[in-house]
Amino acid sequence: MDAQPAQQPTSTTYARAQQPADSPAAALLTETLIRVFELALEEEEDPFERQKLRWRFQKVSWQWSTAVGEQREYAVTTDKEAQALKRAISMTGRSDEVQSLALTTSNLDLAPWKEELLQLCSAVNKLELSLLPPSDLALPGNVTRRAPEVLACSKGVRKFVLNDRRGYTAHHLFDLSGFLNSWPSLKSLEVKIAVHQGFTWARAAPSSLQHLEIPASDLLLVRVLLPHLRDPTLFRSLRIRIDPDYPSTPHESLAEELLPLANRLHRFSALGGWEPSTEFEQLIGAMSSLQHLELGYTTSNALPADETKHNLPPSASLGQLASLRELILRDVGKAQTTTYLLATLNDLLSTPPASLKRIQLDSSLTTSWPEGARAELESKAEAAGVWLVFVV
Repeated sequence: MDAQPAQQPTSTTYARAQQPADSPAAALLTETLIRVFELALEEEEDPFERQKLRWRFQKVSWQWSTAVGEQREYAVTTDKEAQALKRAISMTGRSDEVQSLALTTSNLDLAPWKEELLQLCSAVNKLELSLLPPSDLALPGNVTRRAPEVLACSKGVRKFVLNDRRGYTAHHLFDLSGFLNSWPSLKSLEVKIAVHQGFTWARAAPSSLQHLEIPASDLLLVRVLLPHLRDPTLFRSLRIRIDPDYPSTPHESLAEELLPLANRLHRFSALGGWEPSTEFEQLIGAMSSLQHLELGYTTSNALPADETKHNLPPSASLGQLASLRELILRDVGKAQTTTYLLATLNDLLSTPPASLKRIQLDSSLTTSWPEGARAELESKAEAAGVWLVFVV
């Protein structure tokens, strides 16, 4: 058999050019590859999984690796990884190009190599700390002493995420005011774990935060946060995460604490299933600038006869939200009946707010409705100019 000449890479813009001309892979333009990679990243939020996805993509071929461009997001677990990454970035002089860092740590006081890596990449605009179970040398009560001053070197941080790895649910000490005072440019804060609030003597500086995601399990976190949100002209997005793994604050108390922020919210989301209460209804009713409302639908038969039996406010209250554009209802497995839901939606679509354009709900919330009720609701929505969407 004749020897075959070695295939050589070419300057073509086609991916995997060494494939036969009629191969599907050879027909992929670089622009197509880039879009495929971008779409894959959109489906993955975890920074460690995003990094693995990039590395797998780069291993396909030289062309695929070139298509994804220089890496600007990094996720580091061990001190050895942090040391290697710091040396690599120092050698290439790319510290100003690193946009996102995700660091795994056993507490909020970073180990030396991770601290040095963060100081080197001072231009990062997204920082994520993933907490592991604390070791014997890093007890929860002895953390965050230096964290704010260490993290303050990254003045340009616009998004900060605090979560846990491996399902670790113990509380960590967290000085929220110290972090907010360190980052005047911070726009997005996501706290996805239960935390103990550290104490700071520093005055709560006004914050430009616009997106907040906080657990319902920590009432003190809300109390510490509110003094930073004094700007009445800055509208915000608030997502309350109700996690069954954490003991939850009574929802009535949380609704009362959030009331001062209500009229400055453009978006509000409570997906874990907020318990029905008069306080929650008042909170939603006070959101005079609200444009997007997303709820995990919940019912309760334990409430007095004169109180709302589900957490969707009455149509009269929703009708007062003059800026409301979108209502989304999720099935979170806490609806004993959906009779109240059907009645409220019928009333709402009879006299909807002029701004309302879209209602979306999970199809599973309609399974117990009478025959023909869904079709009737769709007709009413069409007549009102509202797009009604059922999600399977």
